[in-house]
Amino acid sequence: ARNSLQLFGPNGQLIYQSDLIDSSGVPLKIVDVAIAPSGRVALAANALGADGRTEAVLAFLSPSGAIGPLVKHDSFVPRRLRFRTEGELWGLGYSREASTGHVVRVYDAAGKTLRSLLPHSDFPGVRHLDVDGTFVYSQEGMAVFLPIARSLSVYESLDVAPVVYRDLPIPADWEVLTASMVESSKLLLQCLVPSSDAPVKAVAPRVFQLDLLHLRDGLQALESEGEQSPAIIGSKAGELVRIRGGRVFLGSF
Repeated sequence: ARNSLQLFGPNGQLIYQSDLIDSSGVPLKIVDVAIAPSGRVALAANALGADGRTEAVLAFLSPSGAIGPLVKHDSFVPRRLRFRTEGELWGLGYSREASTGHVVRVYDAAGKTLRSLLPHSDFPGVRHLDVDGTFVYSQEGMAVFLPIARSLSVYESLDVAPVVYRDLPIPADWEVLTASMVESSKLLLQCLVPSSDAPVKAVAPRVFQLDLLHLRDGLQALESEGEQSPAIIGSKAGELVRIRGGRVFLGSF
């Protein structure tokens, strides 16, 4: 459920269960969850007020699952969260002030803003940049993938300008489900692709590889059309982590 959370350890043991109600009795509804290397949990959530209105907040859970003081946002609303390091939490979302806002905000361990990245002005004419946007871990650090803008920005650190790949050759009628980088220049995408021998609305998930250093080569299919493949959920030590039917697979192509 989006209004409760269970945290399990590496051996499957239940560490805690939280009903996601803060010390003031305010219930939270989860938007996204991030887990730091130490196991600390951060939430992007909606807090339900007494008047029935919701407010976007950032919350951190204690080792016992208790919710700490809520961090309220100004004009930025995160929809995706990822820890890059123990003290660096990245949020991808939207700004209520689109003309002056950013797509990414980076927080410290207490929820204080460290940096705002990727201003909307870098993507003229593109709206709703956060839709289907996601974070992708890379060997260099953190990458921000914006399918709607066909853009990938790879950050080595906050103090170094990102390497930006634009005009990625991803058809507009494809829906990107998951993305992962297994090498510094290889982006793997699992997409819903319109079937070539069925009505336009019929789609099937397929996995493709994109060499960022040779974008003109386009997307290379790693699976034949119609093949039932496990879903990509991430990568670990250069290998893909995939899931199907409740089973997790670790391997590479």
